[in-house]
Amino acid sequence: MPFGNITNFIGIEDGGSRFIIPIILLVLLSTIKRNIEYVSFFIVFVVLSLITLYQSIKGIIPLDISVANFLKFVTLFLLIMNKKNLKIIFQIFLVRYSKIFLASLALSLIAYVIYRRPEFIFYDGSSMRFAGFHFELFNMVYSTILFYVSWQANKFNQKLGVFLFLILFLLSKSNIIVVYSLIYGFSYYLPNFLLHSKRRFFLITITIVLTPVFIGLFLAELEILNIFSIRKTSSFSQSGSSLYVRLYPFKLAADYLLQEPILSNFFPRGIGFFENTRLIVDDPFSFNGTGSPKALIDIGFIPLFFILVKLSKSVYFLLKSSTSDFRSSYIFLYLSSLIFISFGAGFFNFVAWFVLLGLSLRNENDKVKINK
Repeated sequence: MPFGNITNFIGIEDGGSRFIIPIILLVLLSTIKRNIEYVSFFIVFVVLSLITLYQSIKGIIPLDISVANFLKFVTLFLLIMNKKNLKIIFQIFLVRYSKIFLASLALSLIAYVIYRRPEFIFYDGSSMRFAGFHFELFNMVYSTILFYVSWQANKFNQKLGVFLFLILFLLSKSNIIVVYSLIYGFSYYLPNFLLHSKRRFFLITITIVLTPVFIGLFLAELEILNIFSIRKTSSFSQSGSSLYVRLYPFKLAADYLLQEPILSNFFPRGIGFFENTRLIVDDPFSFNGTGSPKALIDIGFIPLFFILVKLSKSVYFLLKSSTSDFRSSYIFLYLSSLIFISFGAGFFNFVAWFVLLGLSLRNENDKVKINK
């Protein structure tokens, strides 16, 4: 992610994953080990891949989108199957991310002096919103959270870590930092409230994921959200509010869900289906559909519900068994990752799901008291 948009040098935006995922896939294929615990996930991945392939054959979903999503799914599944290796890789990721992140920012500043291009490294013209080699400020903010948790994992100077975290947050001028700030407060000051019971933790999980859907349903009545906008607004519209522009694709997805038969929304249509409907293709403000509303249309409520149940249960066990000095950081990372995939452009972002899968790992002999 810190180097996700470095491919802009060769005219490809956000192309880092196109090179990295195939490499990871080849490495994982050479070390695959079967893990019966995750057969249920395997079934979900196979069903989604087959439906996507079928829609591609029918010409509804472009072949390149089908292939890209298939490779991403296979790579994520192989990570799950390599449970022991994933646990090790995730710990290495947490330790090294802060150094990689800072290195990417430093290199991007050097690159900016040598090679300047609109909407690259610095965004929005005179606003000078700094994103480094990240693709868009939304990615930069999430990456900053990964940096902060990694900094804590390394036990570097905590005051300096907080200072860098806040400075980078403010430089982004992203509207989403308001939401992340709330999550930070709950994670570090009310962790016991979040982990009171497995049921509550699941409800928090699904509430975060479905919030963009409800925002889309009632967007016209939510002008009050403008008070949370970091940047200047004149009206709650596409021309007067950057926040509205970000939320508008949720409305398109919500409209589609209401137009379709209710039962059809419970089952998969194929990954990439919604972004190729006329509703999205003909609307210049659609941004190909975004976040969890788009995912809900593509994969259906039943598979989404199943994934969230399995994920929240596994992460809950890990958090209940974690040491208190780092547990809040894990909570912050988990909730921030959910926000990133739910409110961001791609629900199946590879880095975010790698983090979520890494957080779902726990030792088999962990004994924790679980409240129902």
